[in-house]
Amino acid sequence: MMKMERFYGILYRDCEAVQRGMKDFATITIKVDAIDAVVEAVQNYDVLYHIQKADDLDVWVALHIYKDPIMKEIIQQLPDDPNTAYDHYTNGKAYGYRSDQIFNFIRELQMSGKIRKQ
Repeated sequence: MMKMERFYGILYRDCEAVQRGMKDFATITIKVDAIDAVVEAVQNYDVLYHIQKADDLDVWVALHIYKDPIMKEIIQQLPDDPNTAYDHYTNGKAYGYRSDQIFNFIRELQMSGKIRKQ
């Protein structure tokens, strides 16, 4: 039971943060069979949500929680598999990370050879 309590704690925290404007959006990965219960919990907040397929086996979905309707379009255009500095910067900003945090992450990826330095 503790896992579900922790999950719902994270869900409620993210819904509160989005509702209050502390985050532009939040994403939580859930199993398909939990969609109804999770959506019911999200509907207790003044937020919108969008469900997106997260795997090829149709077991997991990504639940995106946002307040401003324009965020749905932005979320849908974010790179699924970022492989350039630009992709990582765009995703990082969308998820609310500070520029210095994103730059440090990109430098780490460049040093490890996971993305090329231009």
